[in-house]
Amino acid sequence: MSRLRRHCAGGRPLVLAGHSLGGSLAYMLAFDLAQRRCRVDGVYVYGALNIAGRDLQRKYNALLHAQTFSCINYSDPIPRVYGLARGYHPLGQPILTQAPAAGALRR
Repeated sequence: MSRLRRHCAGGRPLVLAGHSLGGSLAYMLAFDLAQRRCRVDGVYVYGALNIAGRDLQRKYNALLHAQTFSCINYSDPIPRVYGLARGYHPLGQPILTQAPAAGALRR
C-alpha cells in the first residue's frame, strides 16, 4: 500500500484489471483508492462477481461509473447470476458478449 500511496500522491493515474475474484478485488481497491482521492482512470474486470448492495452500488458508480467496464460472457453464469439472488448488484458499465452461434467455431 505504501507504493500505491506514493503513486497516488504524485498525481499519476492508475488502471486496474482483474478476472473473476480478482475482478471483484479490483472493484474494491478502485473504490478505496478513489475515496482517498487517488486518480483511477480505468477499472476493467472480466467475469467478476456482483459484490455490491444498492448503497455501495450507488456510491461506487457516483465515483467510478465512467471508468469501470465489466466484461461479461453471456455463457458464464457467475457474473450474470451469482449475487443477484442475494441482493448484490453489478458495478460500472456492463459489456455483454454474446455466445457464438452453434457450430461457429467448428471447421
